[in-house]
Parts: sequence; structure tokens; C-alpha cells
Amino acid sequence: MALTYTDRSRYEKGIEKCGRERYLSFHSGPNGYGMARKKLSMPLIVGIPVHEALATILTGMKGTDKLPTEGLIRAAIAVQVDGYKKKVEKFGIEQLAEMDPTYVAHTIQEQTALLTGMVWTWVIEILPFIHERYRFVSIEVEEELVVDCTCGIGDKIGTFDAHEARECQGIGIMSRADAIGELRQSPGSYSLHDFKTTSYFSERWENEWETKLQFAMSVMGSERRFGGEIHEHYIHGLLKGGRYRSKDPETGQKTGPKFQNSPFCYGWKREGNPPLEPDDWKPTYKWTDPDTGKEKRCGKGYDRTPVWHYPAPEGYNSVEYWVRMLPDYARREQLKLVGPLNRQRVMIESMGRQIVGEERRWQAVLYELYEASTAIGVGYWTDPTFRELLDKLIPQSWACRRFGKEHRCEFEWMCFLEPGWEDPLAARMQLRRPHHDRELQQMRERGLTIPDEWDEDEE
Repeated sequence: MALTYTDRSRYEKGIEKCGRERYLSFHSGPNGYGMARKKLSMPLIVGIPVHEALATILTGMKGTDKLPTEGLIRAAIAVQVDGYKKKVEKFGIEQLAEMDPTYVAHTIQEQTALLTGMVWTWVIEILPFIHERYRFVSIEVEEELVVDCTCGIGDKIGTFDAHEARECQGIGIMSRADAIGELRQSPGSYSLHDFKTTSYFSERWENEWETKLQFAMSVMGSERRFGGEIHEHYIHGLLKGGRYRSKDPETGQKTGPKFQNSPFCYGWKREGNPPLEPDDWKPTYKWTDPDTGKEKRCGKGYDRTPVWHYPAPEGYNSVEYWVRMLPDYARREQLKLVGPLNRQRVMIESMGRQIVGEERRWQAVLYELYEASTAIGVGYWTDPTFRELLDKLIPQSWACRRFGKEHRCEFEWMCFLEPGWEDPLAARMQLRRPHHDRELQQMRERGLTIPDEWDEDEE
């Protein structure tokens, strides 16, 4: 026997969203680690590359306690740009061959511009403010916290390895805070910083974080390691914009290729008449004048134009230079710093008990399903007996379209028994690759093949 591992994502899915989504995401499939949707369209930039670029920058700062050099920022972005291009190549020659090569090349430039813009904007607008107040002491560290210990070491004491060595059957809570800063004016007092990319900001988005599970689950493991209180929480929101269809020039209908609606990808350009009149660029089609408060918009002659065509001086990447040249208000509209949010003591004190109760319940449910599948054998997934048991033990919430039809749950088609549900891995799904190091290690120890990396969007 060994520890049962859990993390915020699966706990939150089961509590806030849908038990069936948790089961399919984290516990189903032939290896018991869950499934994820296959990439049926060209991969896009999501939260992970942005997190990793910022983590590289903050790690460099941790060693010097100084603001990052331009070289460090560019190198951090370049690594993620290269990784994204490789991911597109890995997406499959066959799939890409079916796409317009011009669209593929354009989308690569668009998405890497988005990444570049988000990172540079955060560094320019937010980082100096945070650095002045905090010294970064921990970046993307995997935390280890054991609760409901059965081996005698005790709750919230010792590492996963120490408990595993004694065949502990407790609950191992895996977490990884994006960054932790120590308050310069109060040594020993810490602040948690999380980065979130999103398609839009709203009052609801801004207000939900103070009572979200994010802080409570991250803070428990981090405080055990530091031995000090993490008293506040910041959410760093980075706006990537939505994806919309462009207008067909012939019909005027929005049936053309999708584009990323972000000033990091496109500006509005009016052709000039050199040398008498240069080209004129605007960051957005319409904007609010920061001095008068009045709305303004581009006039005739302005067209949406990729920012990688923006003229940059020698030694500068066009996108980086464009971001630097944006008016302050245009950059700041792409960011939202939420916090400092207060420490929610009631949540933190009760979270350990709640996790134990929920995970023990899931442990019993999964064991019952395992016994049923073993008794049925091959073909258990479509067997009526197994399906009835699944319905009784893990009902759906049927909240399949929380973010609208275009962003429906990736398992909706399986729950509605659409064609291919009988063999999802042959149809639309692939095996999930665990996000935390401990589960990856566990898979290796069990002799399982680790699936290719996949990205999980934050919305």
C-alpha cells in the first residue's frame, strides 16, 4: 500500500464542477491516470509557457535580488517560443498538411507574439512594484504534505518518501505555488503570487479569488516548508484576449480564419505616404482617452495589422519593440493585479479535514468501480452493469457548458454517448500526462509509459 495522491485540480473539479469530469480526467483509462482531449486543431499558447517564462525570470532574480536584465527576459521568452514551435511540429505532419501552410505560419507568429507581449508587459508594469516590496524566495517548488497519516510519523510532518518508506496509507497533497515572496519590511512574513492567463477580465473574475481553493491548498504545504505564515495572496492576471473569426472580405460575414484579439498580436495601421507622411499605428480600434475619458476609435483607412510587421530599430524584435512603444494605458489594460487578498484562516484550518473526507470517499468509490471492472473484464466500459454503478457512484452535474457552447466540457460528447464513446482513446481522447512530479515518478515505478506532454488551459 502507499499514499493516495491528490491536488487542487482534481479536488476542485469534484467539489465545484462535476464528479464525472474528475473521474474521467484523473482516474479513468487503462492506466488509471485519466484522459484528456486530443488536439484536433493547431496548438495555441495557454498558461503553461507563460508560467514557465515568468518562473525563469523570477528564478534569475532570486539569485541576485535585482530586477532582471533584458538578456534574461529575452532568453526566457526564446525558450518558450522554441518549445511552442516544437509542439506545433509534434502536433503531426499529417494534421498540418491538411491546413493552409500560410495559416500555420501566421498562427505561429501570432501565438509567439502573444507570449512575448504578455511576458514583457508584466515585467514592465507589475514586476518593479512587486520587487520593491518583496524578495522572491521560492519559485515553482513542488510541496509535499501528508494528512491522515497511518504510519506514525504524523500529519503535516515529513516528506512523501519518508511516509512511503513506512507504507503509509495517508493522503499526499501535491501543490506547487507559482512564487512566494518575503515582505522586505517584515522578514519571516510571506506572500503567495499566482499567475493566471484569461480571455477576459470581469468583476466576477476579480472577486472570486479571495475564497477560492487556490490559496488555501497552496499555502498548507508551503508553510510547512518555510515554518512561517503566508499572510496574503496576489493574483496576477494576464489578458490573452479571445479568439474570433475574421470577416470574409467578399461576404462580410464572420466566417474567415480565427485571430487572437490582443494588442500583443495586432495593431491598427493606416498606410502613410513616405517620406511626407509615415505609417500610423494604433494599439486598438477603439480606446478611452486617459486624459479626457472620452471614447475614441480609428477612422477610415486603418486595418488590423500583425505587430510583427511593426518597424523596429536594429537589435530589437518587432513584437518586443511594439510592446515597449505601447502607451501605458494600453499595456495596463492587459493586466489585472488582484490583492493583497487576506489569509482565510477558516478555510486553511478546515481544508485538511475536508480533503481527508473527500479523498477517502473517492478512494472507496474508485475501489468499488475497480472491482466491478475486474469482474466484468474486457469491455467493462460499455457494460450496462458498470454504467449503472458509475451513475450511482459518480453522477454528472450536467453543467457541460459553463463558458458557452464553444468552451464546453471536453467530455460532454462521452456523457451524451455520441459516436465513439465506446472507445474514447480511439476516437477523440488521449492518456493524461500528470502535472506533478510525484505522480510522474509513481508512473515510472509502476512501469507505465508516460504520455506526451499536454497543456491544460486555465479557463
